[in-house]
Amino acid sequence: MEILDEGTILAGSANLEMPADFIGAKSFRRIGETAGIITILDRQHFEERLGLDDAGAFFVETPTECTIYGEPMTAHFNFAADQDIHYRLLYYGEPAHLSVSNTTNWLTRRYPFLLRATCLYYGFLYKKEFAAAQLWQTNSMGMIQVCNGNADMTDQINQLELYWKQ
Repeated sequence: MEILDEGTILAGSANLEMPADFIGAKSFRRIGETAGIITILDRQHFEERLGLDDAGAFFVETPTECTIYGEPMTAHFNFAADQDIHYRLLYYGEPAHLSVSNTTNWLTRRYPFLLRATCLYYGFLYKKEFAAAQLWQTNSMGMIQVCNGNADMTDQINQLELYWKQ
Protein backbone atom coordinates (compact mmCIF):
# COMPACT_ATOMS: atom_id res chain seq x y z
CA MET A 1 0.00 0.00 0.00
CA GLU A 2 1.45 3.37 -1.02
CA ILE A 3 1.38 6.12 1.60
CA LEU A 4 2.36 9.79 1.27
CA ASP A 5 3.94 11.39 4.32
CA GLU A 6 5.00 14.99 4.80
CA GLY A 7 7.12 16.33 7.61
CA THR A 8 10.18 18.29 8.61
CA ILE A 9 13.84 17.40 8.93
CA LEU A 10 14.93 19.54 11.88
CA ALA A 11 17.89 21.91 11.58
CA GLY A 12 21.10 20.23 12.71
CA SER A 13 19.73 16.71 12.27
CA ALA A 14 21.41 14.11 10.06
CA ASN A 15 18.77 11.40 10.71
CA LEU A 16 15.02 11.01 10.35
CA GLU A 17 13.03 8.13 11.82
CA MET A 18 10.66 6.62 9.25
CA PRO A 19 6.94 6.13 9.99
CA ALA A 20 6.10 3.03 12.06
CA ASP A 21 4.42 1.27 9.09
CA PHE A 22 7.35 1.95 6.70
CA ILE A 23 8.46 -0.98 4.52
CA GLY A 24 10.35 0.73 1.69
CA ALA A 25 10.71 4.14 0.07
CA LYS A 26 9.33 4.94 -3.34
CA SER A 27 10.41 8.60 -3.55
CA PHE A 28 11.88 11.17 -1.18
CA ARG A 29 11.83 14.90 -1.97
CA ARG A 30 12.54 18.19 -0.28
CA ILE A 31 9.71 20.70 -0.74
CA GLY A 32 9.48 24.45 -0.24
CA GLU A 33 12.45 26.78 -0.65
CA THR A 34 14.96 23.90 -0.61
CA ALA A 35 13.01 21.81 -3.15
CA GLY A 36 14.81 18.90 -4.77
CA ILE A 37 15.25 15.16 -4.79
CA ILE A 38 16.86 13.28 -1.92
CA THR A 39 18.62 10.43 -3.68
CA ILE A 40 18.34 7.10 -1.86
CA LEU A 41 21.51 5.03 -2.03
CA ASP A 42 22.30 1.54 -0.82
CA ARG A 43 24.26 1.60 2.43
CA GLN A 44 27.65 0.71 0.93
CA HIS A 45 27.63 3.48 -1.68
CA PHE A 46 26.28 5.96 0.84
CA GLU A 47 29.09 5.20 3.31
CA GLU A 48 31.72 5.45 0.56
CA ARG A 49 30.48 8.93 -0.40
CA LEU A 50 29.87 10.25 3.11
CA GLY A 51 31.95 13.33 3.90
CA LEU A 52 32.82 14.27 7.45
CA ASP A 53 34.90 17.15 8.77
CA ASP A 54 38.25 16.67 10.53
CA ALA A 55 36.46 16.09 13.85
CA GLY A 56 34.28 13.35 12.32
CA ALA A 57 31.14 15.49 12.37
CA PHE A 58 28.69 15.97 9.50
CA PHE A 59 29.02 19.04 7.32
CA VAL A 60 26.02 21.35 7.71
CA GLU A 61 24.23 21.79 4.37
CA THR A 62 21.02 20.78 2.64
CA PRO A 63 20.78 16.95 2.58
CA THR A 64 20.84 15.57 -0.97
CA GLU A 65 21.38 11.84 -0.37
CA CYS A 66 20.43 9.25 2.21
CA THR A 67 20.38 5.59 3.03
CA ILE A 68 17.60 3.92 5.00
CA TYR A 69 18.25 1.13 7.50
CA GLY A 70 18.06 0.23 11.18
CA GLU A 71 15.50 -0.71 13.76
CA PRO A 72 13.45 1.42 13.82
CA MET A 73 13.97 2.24 10.13
CA THR A 74 15.83 5.53 9.90
CA ALA A 75 16.97 7.74 7.00
CA HIS A 76 20.61 8.73 7.44
CA PHE A 77 21.53 11.88 5.46
CA ASN A 78 24.84 12.93 3.92
CA PHE A 79 24.70 16.34 5.64
CA ALA A 80 23.25 17.70 8.85
CA ALA A 81 20.37 19.97 7.83
CA ASP A 82 21.34 23.66 7.76
CA GLN A 83 17.71 24.68 8.44
CA ASP A 84 14.32 23.06 8.97
CA ILE A 85 13.62 21.22 5.69
CA HIS A 86 10.14 20.15 4.66
CA TYR A 87 9.87 16.83 2.84
CA ARG A 88 7.45 14.51 1.05
CA LEU A 89 8.02 10.78 1.36
CA LEU A 90 6.11 8.30 -0.77
CA TYR A 91 6.57 4.83 0.68
CA TYR A 92 5.23 1.30 0.82
CA GLY A 93 3.27 0.91 4.05
CA GLU A 94 2.69 -2.18 6.10
CA PRO A 95 -0.66 -3.93 5.53
CA ALA A 96 -3.05 -4.52 8.42
CA HIS A 97 -2.18 -7.43 10.73
CA LEU A 98 -3.94 -10.76 10.43
CA SER A 99 -3.45 -11.31 14.13
CA VAL A 100 -3.71 -8.49 16.66
CA SER A 101 -2.15 -10.67 19.35
CA ASN A 102 1.04 -11.45 17.37
CA THR A 103 2.30 -8.18 15.91
CA THR A 104 5.95 -9.31 15.90
CA ASN A 105 5.51 -11.97 13.21
CA TRP A 106 7.21 -10.61 10.05
CA LEU A 107 4.96 -12.71 7.81
CA THR A 108 1.75 -11.31 9.30
CA ARG A 109 3.27 -7.83 9.16
CA ARG A 110 4.51 -7.89 5.58
CA TYR A 111 2.51 -10.55 3.71
CA PRO A 112 -0.65 -11.55 5.54
CA PHE A 113 -2.33 -12.77 2.32
CA LEU A 114 0.56 -15.17 1.71
CA LEU A 115 0.38 -16.56 5.24
CA ARG A 116 -3.35 -17.25 4.87
CA ALA A 117 -2.98 -19.04 1.54
CA THR A 118 -0.08 -21.15 2.80
CA CYS A 119 -1.94 -22.11 5.99
CA LEU A 120 -4.94 -23.17 3.91
CA TYR A 121 -2.64 -25.26 1.70
CA TYR A 122 -1.24 -27.16 4.68
CA GLY A 123 -4.68 -27.42 6.26
CA PHE A 124 -6.24 -29.03 3.19
CA LEU A 125 -3.18 -31.24 2.74
CA TYR A 126 -3.55 -32.42 6.35
CA LYS A 127 -7.22 -33.19 5.75
CA LYS A 128 -6.17 -35.11 2.60
CA GLU A 129 -8.27 -32.91 0.31
CA PHE A 130 -5.59 -32.88 -2.36
CA ALA A 131 -7.57 -30.97 -5.00
CA ALA A 132 -8.14 -28.05 -2.61
CA ALA A 133 -4.54 -28.31 -1.36
CA GLN A 134 -3.22 -28.02 -4.92
CA LEU A 135 -5.32 -24.88 -5.52
CA TRP A 136 -3.97 -23.18 -2.38
CA GLN A 137 -0.41 -24.25 -3.15
CA THR A 138 -0.73 -22.63 -6.58
CA ASN A 139 -2.14 -19.50 -4.92
CA SER A 140 0.72 -19.47 -2.40
CA MET A 141 3.37 -19.78 -5.09
CA GLY A 142 1.73 -16.99 -7.08
CA MET A 143 1.73 -14.76 -4.00
CA ILE A 144 5.40 -15.50 -3.38
CA GLN A 145 6.04 -14.08 -6.85
CA VAL A 146 4.02 -10.96 -5.89
CA CYS A 147 6.17 -10.59 -2.75
CA ASN A 148 9.33 -10.92 -4.81
CA GLY A 149 7.99 -8.29 -7.19
CA ASN A 150 7.26 -5.95 -4.27
CA ALA A 151 10.82 -6.40 -3.02
CA ASP A 152 12.09 -5.62 -6.52
CA MET A 153 9.98 -2.44 -6.64
CA THR A 154 11.33 -1.37 -3.27
CA ASP A 155 14.91 -1.93 -4.42
CA GLN A 156 14.34 0.01 -7.66
CA ILE A 157 14.27 3.30 -5.77
CA ASN A 158 17.88 2.80 -4.64
CA GLN A 159 20.29 4.48 -7.00
CA LEU A 160 22.81 1.90 -8.09
CA GLU A 161 26.26 2.94 -9.20
CA LEU A 162 28.00 0.32 -11.25
CA TYR A 163 31.70 1.04 -11.36
CA TRP A 164 34.98 -0.67 -10.71
CA LYS A 165 37.42 0.64 -8.15
CA GLN A 166 40.97 0.86 -9.36
